[in-house]
Amino acid sequence: MSVTMIRKRQTQGLYMKIRDREQFKELLTRNSPRFICTASELARRAGVHYSFISHLKDGRKSTCTPKTAALISVSLGVEIDSIFVPKITTASSAFDNQKMVA
Repeated sequence: MSVTMIRKRQTQGLYMKIRDREQFKELLTRNSPRFICTASELARRAGVHYSFISHLKDGRKSTCTPKTAALISVSLGVEIDSIFVPKITTASSAFDNQKMVA
């Protein structure tokens, strides 16, 4: 019987993590005093798919690439540091996500 390694799709490097999901959500909620634009308008402005913005807003996703984070912050007209915080993944954390399958 051979042992095979199955790796979850994760690469090492720099990602940007949502600093405060509730704050991000407020920027995209019409009835909020901090409202800037809707999720669909942000997606159009930033050049990303609506579902990606929706997933960030709803907490199903919490990270994105630095390029996408920059596009989102510029589209909202806010500093990138007010929405995102850098997150570094390492080779060891990528290794931790591997499973041994017999």
